[in-house]
Amino acid sequence: MSARTRNQGIEILRVVSMAAIIMIHINWQGGFINGTEPGSAQYYLGWLVEAAVYPSVDAFCLISGYVGLGTSHRLSSIVNLCLITVFFGTGIAAGALVMGAHLGWYEIARSVFPPFFGRFWYLAAYLCVYPFMPLLDRVVNELLDEHSARRLMGALMVVSCLIPTVTFSDFATTSRGYSAIWLGILYLMGACLRRFGWMGTLSIPRSLVLFVACVALSFGSKIFYDDLFLTRLHDNWVRTSMQLIQYDAPFTLGAAIALLSLFSKITIPARFHKAIAFWASSAFSVYIIHSSPLVYDKLIAHRFVWVGHVHALAVIPVCLAISAGVYVACTLADKVRAKLFELVGVKRLLAAVDERYQPIR
Repeated sequence: MSARTRNQGIEILRVVSMAAIIMIHINWQGGFINGTEPGSAQYYLGWLVEAAVYPSVDAFCLISGYVGLGTSHRLSSIVNLCLITVFFGTGIAAGALVMGAHLGWYEIARSVFPPFFGRFWYLAAYLCVYPFMPLLDRVVNELLDEHSARRLMGALMVVSCLIPTVTFSDFATTSRGYSAIWLGILYLMGACLRRFGWMGTLSIPRSLVLFVACVALSFGSKIFYDDLFLTRLHDNWVRTSMQLIQYDAPFTLGAAIALLSLFSKITIPARFHKAIAFWASSAFSVYIIHSSPLVYDKLIAHRFVWVGHVHALAVIPVCLAISAGVYVACTLADKVRAKLFELVGVKRLLAAVDERYQPIR
């Protein structure tokens, strides 16, 4: 999809979603939520932020199908993602060694090839789903009418979304959303949302109301479970209290659809398109850099416990500022990477890949 035909609202959603994913990592790996006193204002504000940002992952997945339907699926896209991953993993490991870190071969290999060591679940899931995207496109465009699509989506949501939530289980083996299966389902849903125009009746105000309602219900479920189990601070309690704050939970998915609907309808003046492209084009690299094993485990881990102790009124602004700072820093690093790729001829390599292996539609 060329820059001229991109839905600029969707491009903004890429940025917003990735910034929200950074907040998820700050909350958990950074230690913010675990650093708060259960029942305190900071504790519930942290969970409110969590309920609001969790749908961003589903929204990012939905974008793949919504934007990808009808486009050419190029092998060069996957090659480029892999090169970016290896580049940053190698660079971060090299930087750590130069700064005096003691890294074994396992840590270096995990940094350079994270999907092979159980890291970067989204990248691994995307690599698994990508070869099937042309087939999924054909299913949506040629094999499904609107009635059949509704029945298919309904069945998939019952099996992979509703039953796991109600039964407190991983019934559909989607790993509660951390899997290629869930990404494939959301790709198919995003494609159907575009193909059949199901979001047409959701105006911007209605989309906003739906998002707020879903977040409120997710957050309300957390408060409800806390009231029941607040004195039982163990792993099962945490899992139970987060039952409706999961990637495959109904309200999380509903909020993600609301975000997709909201941003797809935003009209952006042409003078802002270049700036949007600047930030949106680096969204994936932002994920790769800040989630890199060495960054995630050494720099982010337990670094944000202090956020749980700031004044309650400052919690949300501080989270937003940290997320924005991380996004900006990672984006600037990615622009340097893009320039280096240009200098060493990566574009020519990718063009040669596409010439050798024709894109599939």
